[in-house]
Amino acid sequence: MSDAPKSHGRLTARPSLRPRELMAEPQVAGAWTARIITLFPEAFPGILGLSLTGKALAQGLWNIRTIGLRDFGMGRHRNVDDTPAGGGAGMVIRATCWTRP
Repeated sequence: MSDAPKSHGRLTARPSLRPRELMAEPQVAGAWTARIITLFPEAFPGILGLSLTGKALAQGLWNIRTIGLRDFGMGRHRNVDDTPAGGGAGMVIRATCWTRP
């Protein structure tokens, strides 16, 4: 029997002095990718980078792709807010036909 560890589908393994970026490409062929639409893409992976989900993310068993909602906003300030249909206080996210810029 060989003492060499099994690869378990890993594409590459390279030693580095820098920690691997958690939002990088998946390290395992066919890894699941979560796509998250958010106003705050810089807040991820956040708590998803901790505990068991964080360990799996660091091992490349799954991946996160954030989609910044403001990229699809309207006007010079990329506004995504709209007023409620019935009036009143508060704001809602504008419903638009989104296409990637």
